Amino acid sequence: MEEYAPKLKPFYYNPAKYKTYLDQLGIIYPTVRPDQKEEIKKLEEKKGK
Repeated sequence: MEEYAPKLKPFYYNPAKYKTYLDQLGIIYPTVRPDQKEEIKKLEEKKGK
């Protein structure tokens, strides 16, 4: 573990710098699958009316 601990340090969550761990990793969320995009468009159009 002594060998890998320093290499893992950049991946430790830093709440002082990032709101969430996913933000720290640069992951955009929530994710939307291509098959969900059309359904989301329909819902947004209904809300706009």
